[in-house]
Amino acid sequence: MALVGDAFYVADSDGLLVFPYIPGATRIGGPGRVVSPLPAGRINHHWNKSLVASPDGRRLYVGVGSNSNAMENGVAAEQGRASVWEIDPAGGTAQVFAGGLRNPVGLAFEPSSGTLWAAVNERDELGSDLVPDYTTSVRRGGFFRQWGLRGAARLVELQSAGWLQGDLRPLHRWPPGRNDARRAGRIPRREWPGDGAAGWGGNQ
Repeated sequence: MALVGDAFYVADSDGLLVFPYIPGATRIGGPGRVVSPLPAGRINHHWNKSLVASPDGRRLYVGVGSNSNAMENGVAAEQGRASVWEIDPAGGTAQVFAGGLRNPVGLAFEPSSGTLWAAVNERDELGSDLVPDYTTSVRRGGFFRQWGLRGAARLVELQSAGWLQGDLRPLHRWPPGRNDARRAGRIPRREWPGDGAAGWGGNQ
């Protein structure tokens, strides 16, 4: 959800909706208007979406998770997935802002630089020798990780399908020791100015 002025935006399972915001209201009174559709379909593996507005409120960014755990449903099912989408709420136009992010959640803008960041949930139930969940800055046109690929053949398959755009870049990570919310909660804020804290839990 994101509130921009008197517009209340909700990233639903298959589209971005907007509702009029009325201060003091305790419920939504209407069906809302579809600003832009979002990738969904019959499978819709990661159906919940993350949403944040740009600092100036002119753009909305939606995290759309992959349509599988590790691309077992094929490349075609991943069109527009594992990405952060950028949406112009005024015109309803939408485009992929960055890809290769298996399930980007917790979208937020760093207040000093205006850089977009995301926490990314990686693959599940494939043993202990997996890449970890991670937090990264998100740059326009970036492709951040080969989350579902199994060798060079899958990379070529993605490129030929037009899903892989841009080049691979090293990840930007939080400073070591700052990725545990319980530890970060005991560290005085003055000792980590400008940093962020991400708490991980569950299957990692």
